[in-house]
Amino acid sequence: MRLFEGSFTTDSGAFTFTNVLQLFEQPYILQAYWLSIQISAITALGGGVLGFLLAYSVTVGELPRPIRTVLITFSGVAANFAGVPSPLSLPSGGPDSLLQYLRMFFI
Repeated sequence: MRLFEGSFTTDSGAFTFTNVLQLFEQPYILQAYWLSIQISAITALGGGVLGFLLAYSVTVGELPRPIRTVLITFSGVAANFAGVPSPLSLPSGGPDSLLQYLRMFFI
């Protein structure tokens, strides 16, 4: 949170957009943004195609039962490492525990 706040303030504490706008003046920052977008797009498309092919082979394909079982099990386990349950993993103790959770990682 402090990092976010600091990106919109000057050294004296006044509000400014200058810090953020300067990012778009640096060619190496723009190249890094573009490379990040390209990598994200390629991985998203590749993952989507691979996921579709696996789902198609499990539901419509005539795969042997042991292979289908392995693919379904792998999908369930892999989802835990891909950020799927992240929004559901917040503490359930109300706003105070959520604040403690955020402080643990961001403040």
